Amino acid sequence: MIVARFTRPPRRTLLSRSLPKDRGSGDDRYAIGLNGRALALCDGASEGWDGAGWAAALASALVRFEEPQAAVTAARAKRRAAAVSGDWLTSAAQARGSWSTALALRLSPDGRDAQAAAVGDTVLFILDGCEPLSSFPLDDPGAFGSTPELVAENGDEEPSFRRASFSLRGLRRPRLALVSDALAARALAEPRLGRSALWAFLLGASDAAFKAWVGAETDAGRLRRDDLTILAAL
Repeated sequence: MIVARFTRPPRRTLLSRSLPKDRGSGDDRYAIGLNGRALALCDGASEGWDGAGWAAALASALVRFEEPQAAVTAARAKRRAAAVSGDWLTSAAQARGSWSTALALRLSPDGRDAQAAAVGDTVLFILDGCEPLSSFPLDDPGAFGSTPELVAENGDEEPSFRRASFSLRGLRRPRLALVSDALAARALAEPRLGRSALWAFLLGASDAAFKAWVGAETDAGRLRRDDLTILAAL
């Protein structure tokens, strides 16, 4: 076993790649904090009042607060303070609310350990180089459905965050990737022998090559049409 011994925190390159399913910016939003040690990716539900806005507020709070429940409370308070009154139709839509998945990752100061918290089907992948080792909170491509758990903007209900800890000790080139649901399902469905090559492509392809691949995979039925986002610490 090779044991990594760091004399200082490893410097990580951050990669962000996002491709909305339609024109515009889509409903996925991410945030980065603590000089790259805190990452969050949230997928706003398009059926809500303002899924993208709620996802952005939630992601921002998740990198500022170590405790995810506190982040939800802070994001809700921020959204309530920024709410603008409108006509009855706008007010009714705002009252209906917005929803989003939530995935937060926090690295220890020495870079050897990671803590993750998640609601829904946005997925964290732990890789050694381009070899995927584990994923959280889902590891089965068949587990992605049309009704994932979501964090609600309105109300005071505390969402049930799933939590996990990961040791990066012993990995030669630890990488961590936060991935929205459709792309995560596609990565998990890749046969084992092709997974390293797929991840090498996802983390290294040009934007044009990635867009072309998405089109081909969608046409072939291997990739569900949806907003696609990767936020990775390399």
